[in-house]
Amino acid sequence: TQQAPRARAGRAGFLEATGRAIAVSEIEGLWSADSADKAVARWLALSGSPEFRLVACQNDPMAVGARTGLHRLALERRRPEWRRLPLLGVDGLPHEGRRLVDEGVLAATVVVPPTSGTAIVSLNAVWRFGAAIPAKVVVEATPYPAGLAPAEGGDVAARP
Repeated sequence: TQQAPRARAGRAGFLEATGRAIAVSEIEGLWSADSADKAVARWLALSGSPEFRLVACQNDPMAVGARTGLHRLALERRRPEWRRLPLLGVDGLPHEGRRLVDEGVLAATVVVPPTSGTAIVSLNAVWRFGAAIPAKVVVEATPYPAGLAPAEGGDVAARP
């Protein structure tokens, strides 16, 4: 299916950050916990019992859904190591992604700052001053917890 611009940008950023040093399998999760749970189940049904070391999702709810699916399938397939896999999300809202990291549900999230303020400032400049609409606006995302960085071999690791 055709990916949303955010999904394409997130994928490109992920591959750039990992330096393409890790094998990536992609599944479509449709932005919700329930669909990510089902997508993980479909992927594992098609691929058997693959070896993988982490699950990265396009948003925090999808990471929670992937976790739900992995935990259920870990019991069904007698793969207890799947329950210990680190799960990474994106958005990092204080009441959602960061809370889930603090509670140990997710290993990490990427905090993406709100973009509506930037959009309003840009639109105001267009309407009031005839400014050109920027072709691209980049916002700086940060890892949570702070200090995460790609480790040797492409795994994500916390700095000591």
